Amino acid sequence: MTAGTRSFAEQWAEWHREHELRRADPHGFLAVTGLYWLTGEPQRIAGVPGRWSTGAGGPLVTLDPGEELVVDGRPVRGSHAFGPIAERDGRTATAGNVQIEVARRGGHDLVRPRDPAHPLRTGHRGPPRSARPSRASSTSTTPRAGSPSPSTARSSRSPPSTARPPAAWSSCSPTPPPASPPIRPTARWPWRPRRPTAR
Repeated sequence: MTAGTRSFAEQWAEWHREHELRRADPHGFLAVTGLYWLTGEPQRIAGVPGRWSTGAGGPLVTLDPGEELVVDGRPVRGSHAFGPIAERDGRTATAGNVQIEVARRGGHDLVRPRDPAHPLRTGHRGPPRSARPSRASSTSTTPRAGSPSPSTARSSRSPPSTARPPAAWSSCSPTPPPASPPIRPTARWPWRPRRPTAR
C-alpha cells in the first residue's frame, strides 16, 4: 500500500467518522420523524403540539389550552405566527426535547420535527462493516492497441454533471467525502464484443 493510498484511507475514515456523528446527533438527520407540508387547512402533526397551517402571512401554529412551544427562548401559548419565510430559510421551535424545524422549500412551507428518541436514531448502530473504501487491484496491464485511453473515453461521453446537491442534503453532510484515487485501466477495459469466427 503506497503513502497516497494510506492518505486517502485516513481522509475517508475521518470524513466518515464526522459524517456519522452528525447523523446520530440528538437533533441530526436520523432524529427526523417526518416531513409535513403545510396548507391553509390546520393539521395535527404527530409528536408536536398545536395545529399547523400556512398562508400569506407565513406558517401559523394554534395551540390548545395546556400546550406550549418555545420560540427564540420564549414560551408561546395560544397562537404564534412565524411570518413569511424566505426560500431555503427556516425557524426553530422546541417542545420538550423535540426540535421543530419550520422552513420553506420549493416555494412551500413545511414542518420537520427532530426527536432524539426517534427509533431510527436510537436503533442506529452505524454502517455495515463492508462500508469501507476500496481500491482497484494494483495488477494492471497496458490496454490493447487501438483502445481509447481513460481520458479519451471520457471525452466521448457527456461531461460529468457539476450540479451541487440540494441544500437539504448539505445540512446533513456539509463536506463531501475525499476524492477516490484514479482507477487504472486493465487489459479487459474497455470491453469489446468478439468478432465471429469463420466456420
